[in-house]
Amino acid sequence: MSQESTEWQTIANSLTMTSFSVVKDEKKDRLISWPRVQNSEFLDPSKVDLPDPSMFSRLRIAANSKLSAFALDIANMFHNIQLPAWLVPFFPLQCVSFGDMPRELQIEVLNRLHPRRRPKQNARFRPHQRTLPMGFKCAVYIAHIIADAAIRDAIAQFQIAQKCPVMHVKFSRQSRLIEVFSRAVLSLHIIDDVNCVFLDWRAEEAVMLQILIHGIFERLGLPIKTAKSTPIGALITDAMKFIGWIWDFEKYTVTPSEEKLCKAAELIRLMTEHGTEISPTQLEKLMGIVTWISMGRRPLLSLFRFVFTAVRSKRVSMSLAKVVKRELTNFATMLPTAKLSLQRPLWSTVITTDASSRAGAVLCATPALKDLERLLRDSLYIGGILPSAGPASTFAKTQAWKTAFVHNWERQSHINLLEAETIIMAVRWAASHKINGSRIVILSDSHVAIAAFAKGRSSSPEMLQQARRLASVCLYHDWMSILCMW
Repeated sequence: MSQESTEWQTIANSLTMTSFSVVKDEKKDRLISWPRVQNSEFLDPSKVDLPDPSMFSRLRIAANSKLSAFALDIANMFHNIQLPAWLVPFFPLQCVSFGDMPRELQIEVLNRLHPRRRPKQNARFRPHQRTLPMGFKCAVYIAHIIADAAIRDAIAQFQIAQKCPVMHVKFSRQSRLIEVFSRAVLSLHIIDDVNCVFLDWRAEEAVMLQILIHGIFERLGLPIKTAKSTPIGALITDAMKFIGWIWDFEKYTVTPSEEKLCKAAELIRLMTEHGTEISPTQLEKLMGIVTWISMGRRPLLSLFRFVFTAVRSKRVSMSLAKVVKRELTNFATMLPTAKLSLQRPLWSTVITTDASSRAGAVLCATPALKDLERLLRDSLYIGGILPSAGPASTFAKTQAWKTAFVHNWERQSHINLLEAETIIMAVRWAASHKINGSRIVILSDSHVAIAAFAKGRSSSPEMLQQARRLASVCLYHDWMSILCMW
């Protein structure tokens, strides 16, 4: 709180943040400070890739593994992160008069001023935001790296306490997989929600790491609001909710929460009723829920084409076309298939494909299981839809490849479509070996085909058709999973 000079008042008026509130829950509102000018002048922060359900499609847990977890929720994280003194003047709030201040704040102002300089009732003071504004474009990045540093410190302290050798720690963009004593913990956090899933850890070891993480956040001035498993409590061993999906630790499955499934089904039912008028914004909201449900089963997104055309419509309200209703109805019938198993068997044969304007070729190899597991683990560390060329390229150079078959094209087409066609033929060839429900690793040199299949759909009608063909093959064979790498 400072009393302004005329010059500073002119500057501060142009920097004043807009404050408003949004509903947080039934009892509380969330205070948002929006620094519009500051967001336009500060440099853009590094991108923060938060975990999403697509990571479940890459996870594989060995049979008979023991899973446990804990979940912490930090209370008002943004409002508990103090800004450095040099940054505070950049976030002024609206002026208030001395007479309008609460009694406690008036006393604080008087204590800071000289006794002979008692302000008048109409004296204007400028408050400043001393905590991280939620509307600041760098706020998510700052909060994320603070939580990330706290987890790293807890890992280092755990390593010292256990007197264990140097941990094998690799940090990905979306998650971190930490190996200790050949056992792993998947550490996930989304800003103020911290979740750790332990694979084959002793309970006392997991609780120790939990206590360390809890203590570090408390010492940083970030109190824990809720803890589904408190530092002195038992670990979660049955089921845990994470980003709208439910982990079932006993059945080794993950599935969208019943709340999201019911909400999507109800919205689809209402929108497809005869004579219903909706806006593109309402349809866009529905597609947000649909996309989140489909993250673990991305081939489901190949159902949609005309829906996205309707979302981009500039009309205020509209009746959905028959093709749009048909796409939504087809998706509603597929909702029960969104369940995902974390113990799907891994086919021991790896496939690589390539195509030219004349023919497509499919090669196969049977690597050692440890090499295949390392390839999948390194790809998980890298994160994202498209792993880099490093792990897959190194793996491919060490294998003895054999030709499975070569197919000559009967007609000419774009090379990207031919590469996609070759991958589909490879999947059909693999499916003929009766490996329903398994995970297949396919290496390809086509970024376009890999991206389309990894995303589940494409804006290109021809590539979307290829994605739908692949989805139908996978669904027919008990949702056989395809892991395409470049």
